[in-house]
Amino acid sequence: MNSKVNSFTMRLMCRIVFAVFTFCYLYFYQADVMVVSQHLASGGQTHYVPLAGAVLITMALLLLQAVVYKLTRLYKRTHALTYMPSVLVLIFITSISPQVSTSIDVGGWWIAFPVVLAVFAVLVYLSVTYQPLTPEVKSSGFTSHVMWVNLLLMFMMLLCVALFANTDEPFHRQARMEHLLTEQKVDEAIAVGQQAEQTSPSLTFVRAYALTLNRQLGEKFFETPVSPGSASLTYDSLHAHSLMLPKARVQKISRKGVDFVLTKFLLDRKLEEFATMLPKYYDLSKPLPKHYREALVVYVHVSRHPVLNFRNHQLEKEYDDFIQLRRQIKSVQADVTTGEDNARRMVLKQKYGKTYWYYYEMTA
Repeated sequence: MNSKVNSFTMRLMCRIVFAVFTFCYLYFYQADVMVVSQHLASGGQTHYVPLAGAVLITMALLLLQAVVYKLTRLYKRTHALTYMPSVLVLIFITSISPQVSTSIDVGGWWIAFPVVLAVFAVLVYLSVTYQPLTPEVKSSGFTSHVMWVNLLLMFMMLLCVALFANTDEPFHRQARMEHLLTEQKVDEAIAVGQQAEQTSPSLTFVRAYALTLNRQLGEKFFETPVSPGSASLTYDSLHAHSLMLPKARVQKISRKGVDFVLTKFLLDRKLEEFATMLPKYYDLSKPLPKHYREALVVYVHVSRHPVLNFRNHQLEKEYDDFIQLRRQIKSVQADVTTGEDNARRMVLKQKYGKTYWYYYEMTA
């Protein structure tokens, strides 16, 4: 009787752990990726609802485990193995490649999935064969040896979910932004992009698109890391692309949008072309967007024969301070890194990391 109670307690605990992990993982971490997966898989015909999706998928995976348990009757030290097919399905549906553009791509999991299932079948066969031979243990409840062996197996399998599913930070941020943009939540999408510490060409592109909708591209674009070069603002399914945004509108803005074109010049450090084009679309007697002002300060500083003479004494002083600190860093030999040098680099990033000057110098 004690053995049956221990087995029930252990199985209940495994079920609770798996259910809580799966729901939280799908709803709080992979929700936006699942939205993208559903959109690509259905060709944009259906829409994934995060809460309902997390509940239904969790229930379906628990049902799959119940079927596996019914077939194998593993109730001792290897009971957690009955969750392996459910874990594999969970990894499979959240392992979309960060390189996707128009269709679902789960990388090598098309091959790995049946291979792992074959390994699972072997493990189940061995477990079923030797289960009657394993001795009963006297400990019970949460101190039971069977309980902790199974929880350890559960932990190892759930760790595999974190290791092999899509955990690419820029892709998750891009998916979140596009999900918000499709719901017309432009300000929230911009806020997500502004928090990015890592980037990719596609995330850079989607950030630029979102900022353009609020006419803030020239004001905020260089405040977070961006992929260097104008290719990151050129719609290309192989490099910079969106996942769910209306293709025709995105392409039109990326090709003909004034701020897109001006920002492409800045990304390529083509300040002469930028300064030539800027007066055609902006009145220089009125306040310009922040990054355009910063770029003109650099342009006047580096050009021998500037096509326009932009003056802003406060910005020029700040730029001189930036150049002085940058020169101090450059003066340190490339193969020698000192604590003082690291401190200067940190100050440079903290003080000027949200300026065009920082991008211009760091991509030189």
